[in-house]
Amino acid sequence: MVQYKKEKIKENIDQAALTVFAKKGYRGTKISDIAKEAGISVGNIYRYYKSKDDIFYTVVPENFAESIRSLLVEKVSAIKEKKFEFIEDNNEFWLLNNEFIRFIVKNRERILIIFHNNKGTKYENAKEEAVYFIVRTVKNCYRVQYDQFVDVNKDDFAMKIIYENLIHMTLRILEEAKTVEEVMKHLKSINVYHMFGITGLLK
Repeated sequence: MVQYKKEKIKENIDQAALTVFAKKGYRGTKISDIAKEAGISVGNIYRYYKSKDDIFYTVVPENFAESIRSLLVEKVSAIKEKKFEFIEDNNEFWLLNNEFIRFIVKNRERILIIFHNNKGTKYENAKEEAVYFIVRTVKNCYRVQYDQFVDVNKDDFAMKIIYENLIHMTLRILEEAKTVEEVMKHLKSINVYHMFGITGLLK
């Protein structure tokens, strides 16, 4: 019973930390903010964590950042595996994207922290790194089309902007949508926009 209570308190602290870090960022967050959000004393937090750093990298671990990058790359790669005519079938289309959308919704606060409120952390370059890996994946999956695109545009600057904007739009949705249903709806719209846009661009 005591162990269960300790686990519940720690879960409460962790969720409070995610909420505050997502709103205020790492630099703007104080342990007292997390304590207030969790409804416990600052001293109680120090029973579970040594410092703000300790809390931060527990609730937003590096392997989570790697998972995001892997999913983004997997999503881009998966487009090539589907015949374009299947995309018109709603079931087939969402079979491709549901896992990705569910992951984003479930981890809304962590994603906002890593890509938006990341000043003072090891994730400060996370957005640029994600764009780099996505563009590299597009290049590998669509070698001929990508080379033609670069030849026409003289470089891959436009491609980088496309994916910077995709990440930016996703973050805006996560930041401003009020409910999970709204997040899902808007993310699906963005997915449709991106799916047809990128496949059309690289045909």
